[in-house]
Amino acid sequence: MKHAYWRGVRFQTTSNATYNLSTGSWEGSVAATRSQTDTYVRSVLWGYCSYGSDATLAVPAWWAATNVYFVAEVDTTGAATHTTNLTSAEPANRIAMAGMLPRRWSEPEFTPEYAVTWEMPPDGVITHTSRRKGDGVNYPRVLYAIHAGDQNGAFAGAAEAGYIIRASIYGRVLWESDVP
Repeated sequence: MKHAYWRGVRFQTTSNATYNLSTGSWEGSVAATRSQTDTYVRSVLWGYCSYGSDATLAVPAWWAATNVYFVAEVDTTGAATHTTNLTSAEPANRIAMAGMLPRRWSEPEFTPEYAVTWEMPPDGVITHTSRRKGDGVNYPRVLYAIHAGDQNGAFAGAAEAGYIIRASIYGRVLWESDVP
């Protein structure tokens, strides 16, 4: 008899001193907890990224050319260390990918400062029939990430003196186990 259970995903980071930030790519994982042979069944995931600008960047609409996207994959062997960037040869264990759309917000109380947010579709990314069984040695994991490709250096922290970057990924992963 199989037993299903959910694991929550709550990942957040920011460029201020509260959390560590690796600019341009934000990654995390959630593992099965009952057995090394547990099976990944499906997930519902959302991602969010924002950049608060002091408006000193030389390219005013830099954010329109920035490519921000969400990816997730299943690691059943413990070999993967993080989700890979998008390439022409997508990994076989990729379960989700979503482009994130930018929206610019003015901050009238602090003119000319502004913020740009990148958001996924409102329903998030829902996977359905992507079953992956653990190898019996390692606990299977779902690896997730937000990647930003930015030709103007904003996400690298090189474009403005005053900025703040935030990223968060949240949702749920459904596992199936032989262990109750």
